[in-house]
Amino acid sequence: MGESLIFAKDVLKRTLELLGEIPSGAVLEDELRDIQIRIQIAQNALIQNQRKIWVRTNMGKEMIGDFGVASTKLLGTVERFQRAEASDLSLLKDLKAALGEVELHAKRLNEETRRRSMVVT
Repeated sequence: MGESLIFAKDVLKRTLELLGEIPSGAVLEDELRDIQIRIQIAQNALIQNQRKIWVRTNMGKEMIGDFGVASTKLLGTVERFQRAEASDLSLLKDLKAALGEVELHAKRLNEETRRRSMVVT
């Protein structure tokens, strides 16, 4: 389990690094900053939940694995976006779709942690 969580965190870190290397003008600065912030929020979800006991369960391992797959797709999209010569709206759309998938997994992770930490009285 620990390897997949570390893998997902490293992939998101690499994605943020590549976004910082995108040539200026390829995408609006505000849009790029928004994308970077959204990736950082997803990365924070992993960091905040990495020590939760439930993450070691089968369900947790599966969720982290899905998170890693989505993060890898996002990295691939950013790599394609970086190689593009001009601003390609279809690549930007793909980037936002991949980011949405990563955010969905981050939300699922946070919701499951919230649900499991509820105290029954």
